[in-house]
Amino acid sequence: MDALSLAIALIFVSLFASCALALFAWQRRHVPGLTQLAIGSFTITLGIILHVLREVEISRFLSTYVANLLLPGGRLIQLYGMAKFWDERHSRAPAFAAACLAIVALTLPYYVFVLDIENTRIGLLSVMTVILSVAFVDVIGSGLKRRSINRPLSALVRNTGAYAFIGTSIFVAFAEIALAYFRFGADFFLNRRCCLC
Repeated sequence: MDALSLAIALIFVSLFASCALALFAWQRRHVPGLTQLAIGSFTITLGIILHVLREVEISRFLSTYVANLLLPGGRLIQLYGMAKFWDERHSRAPAFAAACLAIVALTLPYYVFVLDIENTRIGLLSVMTVILSVAFVDVIGSGLKRRSINRPLSALVRNTGAYAFIGTSIFVAFAEIALAYFRFGADFFLNRRCCLC
């Protein structure tokens, strides 16, 4: 499978997962945070689409700057949704992650439009991914801990919202790997073919 086919498949899977999550959130409107999870999932899907459209020569502002901010931005929206879902509104992790994303959003244009250093952009976004992942662990861990203290039996009950989020998070992790393959793999394989000729 070539890189473009993989990226198109990734878009369809992401769109399907986002629609399924939106339907789940609509059916359970009374559950706090599920709407933010669905909005975050659609935001991530839009970021993936813009990354793929980079190959069609759309504007650099959309394909690089906006696309690189939509992926962590979608995860930040999901983080706020998780904080609502687990009733962790007092947690400082989402606010800290939002402040870090604002710093990345202000610094990224320099590395996109002035210096055009792709490794630095990837480094910034990787640090942002780590910050978001730690924030998710903090929010979910605190919610589970508080729930098990307040209601020990309910902590053992299956929680479909948490499983939906975990599934979405696993998908996002694989999506980021696939996007890295799409960005670097296509050029790498084209260069190898040229060397073989």
